[in-house]
Amino acid sequence: MDFSLTPAKNCQSKRQPSEFKKIFKLLFILFVIFLMVTSEYFINNFIRNIDGAVQLSNSQTTFKGTIIQGIILVGIYGLANMLISNDYI
Repeated sequence: MDFSLTPAKNCQSKRQPSEFKKIFKLLFILFVIFLMVTSEYFINNFIRNIDGAVQLSNSQTTFKGTIIQGIILVGIYGLANMLISNDYI
């Protein structure tokens, strides 16, 4: 019997760093997208153009604006996930 601590020959440990790298890329892109979508620049220059999405007095998004931000966030996240999983990024 072999009780050595070396991994088996068919172990998939070589694949783990690649998966970690993909997850890290996706999380980083998600964070950057979140910062972009919730930024004052994005709200004032893009969301404000949609009627009823931003309160004019203090430049905060309304419920409609928050839904629009969420849709944009999820859409770009889905695109990034697809690009990363197919090794384009």
